[in-house]
Amino acid sequence: MIVRRATTAGITTKIGNHSFRGKGITAYLRNGGPIERAAAMANDAAL
Repeated sequence: MIVRRATTAGITTKIGNHSFRGKGITAYLRNGGPIERAAAMANDAAL
């Protein structure tokens, strides 16, 4: 669904679910969100 919507919107860059995940987490951190919460949102046990 993501690829179909991106194609319809004229986006030619390869895109998928992880693109949104990464951008969302980055935006959260840039807006002052704590790293611990970002890791929990990303379901990342690396921290």
